Amino acid sequence: MKYKILFWMDTDFTQYCLGYYFQQYSEFEMFGIIDVPNKPKKFFSKQKLVNFKKIWFYFDYIEKHDVEPDMEYLSKFEKKYSIDLLKLGINERILYRYNDFYKFSTKEILLILEQECKLFESILDEINPDFVIIGWPTLHNKQLFYELAKSRGIKVLVSFPTKIGKRCAISSIPHKVHFKTKFDDMESKNITFEELQKILKSDNLSGRVKNTIKNLKNKKSIRLKSAISFLSSENSNIKTHYTYYGRTKFRVLFYEVNQLLRKFFRYSFINKKFIKKPDFKKPFIFFPLHLEPEQQTLISTPLFTNQIEFIRQVVKSMPVEFELYVKEHMGQAFRFWRPITYYKEIMEIPNVKLIHPEVSNDEIYKHCSLVLTLAGTSSFEAGMFGKASILMGDLDYSVLPSVYKINGVENLSEIIKKCLQTKVNPSDVLKYIEMVKENSFEFDFMGFHKKLHDYFFFEGNLIDVDISENQMKKFLVDNKNNFKPLIKEYLKKMNYDDNSKLLF
Repeated sequence: MKYKILFWMDTDFTQYCLGYYFQQYSEFEMFGIIDVPNKPKKFFSKQKLVNFKKIWFYFDYIEKHDVEPDMEYLSKFEKKYSIDLLKLGINERILYRYNDFYKFSTKEILLILEQECKLFESILDEINPDFVIIGWPTLHNKQLFYELAKSRGIKVLVSFPTKIGKRCAISSIPHKVHFKTKFDDMESKNITFEELQKILKSDNLSGRVKNTIKNLKNKKSIRLKSAISFLSSENSNIKTHYTYYGRTKFRVLFYEVNQLLRKFFRYSFINKKFIKKPDFKKPFIFFPLHLEPEQQTLISTPLFTNQIEFIRQVVKSMPVEFELYVKEHMGQAFRFWRPITYYKEIMEIPNVKLIHPEVSNDEIYKHCSLVLTLAGTSSFEAGMFGKASILMGDLDYSVLPSVYKINGVENLSEIIKKCLQTKVNPSDVLKYIEMVKENSFEFDFMGFHKKLHDYFFFEGNLIDVDISENQMKKFLVDNKNNFKPLIKEYLKKMNYDDNSKLLF
């Protein structure tokens, strides 16, 4: 009996590459859902490199109809699979709040969800896969398919970077390493906070993200080439892909120029009004702002996407002698920073100080009394500086005794007081680090994706690009050795018998 594997493939291309190497194992029968714009679609329609038994082009099944949504079907779907559809639809950056080109009506959102549900059900009914291999969900459609497959008892495998080193993990839950050993069963080893901080500085996810951001200063020539490619292209996605609705060439060009101007004025405001030398003598609590829009808030903490309102709740719950230091995320520069009105609204909240994005997080960790985050790495990093933290998202480092995972703000005042009295044991943090290392493997996830974006997508400036089979073949050959650890670990997760020897 052959294992049936269903890949979700988008412009990440990682899953396509996996399929290329998986086909060398005769025990696998492969299928694919392809979520790409029209130019890459041409490649997938004609490619001969990977022998998929059947593929479905996602956007071929999501059309704009002037009909009423089938509310009876949607209601039955929710109850059958315990999936909150509106939570996914309303938290989709394209469908609500963050789309500057098109405003979707409630009817349109529901019709998109209805078509997706019917498509995904029909695919799973038809092939009944043994495994679903998918990248970590960043948009609602991938998250919906992930939740549906899980609800139907299908084993879903998601790869993602860990918080420690250039290491990757494969799990059934995105961003949550599957630990084989319980935290309390791990051996305690002596270590100091200073030694933990050396580990943090040597190589951690947050540091790699920061370095990636610093190095993402695209060459003007690359940006110009991507702009010329876009302006000279057919722009057919605007009719076929709801993600492109309203994106005429003129509107996109005007938007980009306008955003660059806004970015200039916004950063000028940041430089003038944000605190560059915080007063570390006063007692304070730290809340680092999350990127917006971003998966970490929209999907990981879907009920807590309003960061300003969360800041208000924190301030209301703090002891009176404390201030709240709120720091902007450096990565927000690639979202053209936030509107000045957004910053002013934060600054108007009593007992809040806005910290300049260039201020060192390490210095803040050293001097703060407590860290709060929705679903950020800062909760883990705080422990390396002996500070407790409060976390809203369901992430793997919530196993740490110093990390308080909460589901709401009803008892936030009591939890803050409790956290302020919490003593962090550095050996606990080391336990977590060792647990991650034991259940992960060497793979430079971020480095690979940068390489992919540089090779195919004008350094990430344009994803609707033409791709040739020769181009893809060269990328596969050049990165063969990079994929070996990834393939090996997937085979292990699938309980493949002969995973000791790779066939390439």
